[in-house]
Amino acid sequence: MIAKQPHVTLYPASPMTAADVLDSGARHVLVATGAVWRRDGRGRSLGTAISGWETPGVLTLDDDLLPAREDGRLDSLRRIGDADAPNLIAQAVFAGHLAAREFGELLDPDAVPFRRERASVHGD
Repeated sequence: MIAKQPHVTLYPASPMTAADVLDSGARHVLVATGAVWRRDGRGRSLGTAISGWETPGVLTLDDDLLPAREDGRLDSLRRIGDADAPNLIAQAVFAGHLAAREFGELLDPDAVPFRRERASVHGD
């Protein structure tokens, strides 16, 4: 279990800002929030953009934490589960396992982390 690892700290159900994450001293961050970060505010319950979303003060998680990675304050930043895209619980679990297996590896962004199989039926 990941919570038993000596160098892992979990913050379940804890609202954290980018500053909180950076102040924690973590060099590698996995975000599993159950949310998809859209700048315009659209989501499952709101099909239109929120007025004023394009103003400079509207930020997403990516806006806050990606610059920290670019300037070297974070070594890695990865969204898993519903933080990456809404899906089934099984997919979120798979994403967590995959992130743990791939931790510290250079990843090919175009590679598929699982085997795709297609059935082909040929008639006579």
